[in-house]
Amino acid sequence: MRSYLDTFADTKAVSEPNPFIVIAQPSQGDDEQWDDYMEYDHTDGRLWINKSFLSQFCDIFGLNNQEARTFISDWFESRFEVKINFVD
Repeated sequence: MRSYLDTFADTKAVSEPNPFIVIAQPSQGDDEQWDDYMEYDHTDGRLWINKSFLSQFCDIFGLNNQEARTFISDWFESRFEVKINFVD
């Protein structure tokens, strides 16, 4: 699961506009719309996870929603060296 998330992050746009860390996929169209998968807020320690991504992750690995949120949160903390206070 960890290698899946590492590969996922390596193939997406990771930006760190203060105070956020965002993992996103730029749209392929002419507009400037981005599809965000995860967003971490340094100000309150919140990790937001896109519900569609979370559902797909649960389906792939046979996890329930809470198990997936905990695993992704732990991975994100390790990968980006941050402290997550809660997942939204």
